[in-house]
Amino acid sequence: MKEMKDIARILRLAVWRSHAVAVVATVVSMLAAIAPAAHAKDISPMEAVRIARRVVTLPDDCAAKARAQSRTATPIPPYYIYNDARGQGFVIVAGDDEMGEILAYSRETTLDTLTANPCVKLLLEGYRQTYEAIKEGRVTLSPRTRNALYTKTVEPLLKSKWG
Repeated sequence: MKEMKDIARILRLAVWRSHAVAVVATVVSMLAAIAPAAHAKDISPMEAVRIARRVVTLPDDCAAKARAQSRTATPIPPYYIYNDARGQGFVIVAGDDEMGEILAYSRETTLDTLTANPCVKLLLEGYRQTYEAIKEGRVTLSPRTRNALYTKTVEPLLKSKWG
C-alpha cells in the first residue's frame, strides 16, 4: 500500500513538473515572438530634446515646448530638427529608435527646411519613408546591426557647404 502511495506521489510530481515546463516554454516562446516589436520604440519629444542636447545648445524654452507636445495626442514625427540656439549647427533626431538616435548634424550652420537645398529635402523625405516602412513592418534591423551603433563622434571625412 505504501508503494502505491509513493508511486502516486511520484506521478503527481512528474505531472506538475511537466506542466511547469509547458508553462515556461509557452512564456518563453511568447516573449521571443514579441521581442522584435518590443525592441523598437518611439522617441518622445522629451527624449528627442535630451538626445539633441548632446550635440547642440537648445533654447531655454525647448524642454517646456517638448513637455507640452508630449501631453497632446499628436503623433510622433519621423524625425525632430533642432537648430543650435547660437546659430552654430543643427541636429536631426529620429522619431523611432530603430533608425538610431541622431540621423544628421552640423556644427556650422542651422537648417531651414523651407529654404533647404533640394538634396536636403530628398534626404528628409528618405528619413520619412524609412520611418513609415519601419512602422508598417516592411523593414526590420537585426539585433547585430542595431548593436553596431557608434559611440564615438566621427569627424567629417569630406567638407562641403550646401545652399
